[in-house]
Amino acid sequence: MNCFYCGYEIDREEYCPICGANLREYRRVRARGQQLYNEGLRRAQNREISSAIENLETALHCDKGLTDARNLLGLCYYEIGETVLALNEWVISKNLQPEGNRVDFYLEEIQKSRGALDKITNTMHKFNQAVRYCKEGNRDLARIQLKRVMEMNPHMVKAYQLFALCQIADGNYEEADRALKVARRIDASDPVTVRYSKETREGLKKAAQSHRGSRRRLPRASILGSDEIPLEDHRSVLDYFDGVRGSFLNILVGIITGILISVFLIYPAVRAHNNSTAADALVSANQQKEASDTSISSLQKQVESLQSQLSNYTGKADAVTSYENLIEAKRKLAANDQAGAYQAFSSVNRDLLGDTGKADYDELNNKLADFKKKSAYTAGNTAYSAGNWQEAVNQYLPLVQDKASAGYEDGAALYRLASAYNKLGDRDNAVKYYEQLLTDLTGSHYRTSAKKDLKGLGVTVNKDNSFTDSNAQGNAPEAGQDSVRQNNANLQTR
Repeated sequence: MNCFYCGYEIDREEYCPICGANLREYRRVRARGQQLYNEGLRRAQNREISSAIENLETALHCDKGLTDARNLLGLCYYEIGETVLALNEWVISKNLQPEGNRVDFYLEEIQKSRGALDKITNTMHKFNQAVRYCKEGNRDLARIQLKRVMEMNPHMVKAYQLFALCQIADGNYEEADRALKVARRIDASDPVTVRYSKETREGLKKAAQSHRGSRRRLPRASILGSDEIPLEDHRSVLDYFDGVRGSFLNILVGIITGILISVFLIYPAVRAHNNSTAADALVSANQQKEASDTSISSLQKQVESLQSQLSNYTGKADAVTSYENLIEAKRKLAANDQAGAYQAFSSVNRDLLGDTGKADYDELNNKLADFKKKSAYTAGNTAYSAGNWQEAVNQYLPLVQDKASAGYEDGAALYRLASAYNKLGDRDNAVKYYEQLLTDLTGSHYRTSAKKDLKGLGVTVNKDNSFTDSNAQGNAPEAGQDSVRQNNANLQTR
């Protein structure tokens, strides 16, 4: 123990050896504080929370450093819903004893609870609002607000007390008694709860007495042994049954009248209204259907227009892609990558380029002309060797149609184009390109093969390099004979 005046640590001395303070009364006060703490603990265990709070507050007046008493006081406040007062006591306890204090557990539990402090604030706000409603005379609103408070904090004794007070003011003693029973289960010694409970019991007692006094009794026979009913009582009984019978007849007439009104007035009106509603709904549905059909037709036209635009645009790269491919082709050509440059150049659409882009396109086209011819020739040879005659035609034909490259590789492209047509059974094109080779390329070593192939197709090469098509000559007499036959038929018809 330390001296209360100078703080010097002492053992059993009655006076402080440093300052001379009298420690006998100090020990007596501290002992009284410990005694009050024990009494408060006992009452708290018996749920006499209000009495326990009084004992603990007095114990702290005797010894403010009694940490256990302060912690228990906070628990008592927390139990009756006074969370703010509980936190106040626990914070003081934490400051007085930072180490080895049980209050750390209480504070951590509150901090772990999500939104605990916000819930406390909202609860107090709603309770204060209910108090204002009571002062303004709006007890209905106050009861609604207090029910929310009791749901948010089921241990708030003040909320139950105020709710019971509102019910007592309105004469609802049973509701008040139920609320006070909950409050007594939380704190059995609260003086406000005890006073309200006493008033509630008196109100219930008065209500029961008034109910018994107002209860009507039927006349009965005399208990003195006479079986006769007095004339006045007999008449009152008859009047009673006549009244009951009259009431029954009135009710029956009212029911019949209501049925007739429903059948002849209400039902036709309801039926007409339903028919009108159904007709309106049908008209509205037809209008919606027509509007929907019109909308569908319009959408179909839009779809067809867009599909037409899309079909016109199919196969064309957009302008951005064309410019990107053009730039890529120039970059790869600068790096001597002719294959990559030609691949990028093939994806460029000249029609989508501007004037500068078209100039660059033409320049690249000239630079890549030889590689383009070589690529087409190589692709045609690959297809020709694989027996893919149509692909060979597709590759050779642009090369041959260009007059500057018609004799590419000593006429090899021209000869193989004619041969591919011959393999496809296209005699006219085969003869055309064989004759072109013999006419234009007089020094080509493919001339002998071309003459041989033409002979197989029925075409003879004359010494003056002219051509005689035996098939065409053979067909001429037949054509003449057909003409003669047609003339004879016309004469016979006449």
